[in-house]
Amino acid sequence: MAEEAGIKWKHNALRHSFASYRLAQIQNANQVALETGHTVKVLFTNYRELVTPEEAKSWFGIAPKVAAKRAGVGSRGKTSRKTREPHRKPDRGYCAGVGISGVSV
Repeated sequence: MAEEAGIKWKHNALRHSFASYRLAQIQNANQVALETGHTVKVLFTNYRELVTPEEAKSWFGIAPKVAAKRAGVGSRGKTSRKTREPHRKPDRGYCAGVGISGVSV
């Protein structure tokens, strides 16, 4: 798709961006290593301190308006008492307790 649009795209650019921003976001190298398949040493060598936690929050906050409405972002809908997260039905393919890479969380 990028080629069709005339955009030069580096190989694994999103994978590398995810590793950098996720590490800044959660500050847990072991968890990010599980999610990305990297070792902690590789994360520290290549991805640590490239972005700030504030930049990570902004990067992960990017979502289409439709997705933001589904998640209740910006709405005053019902929230869970325990987590204060918006109530929502799981999307298809979602399995509670399983993370991005299929690793239980």
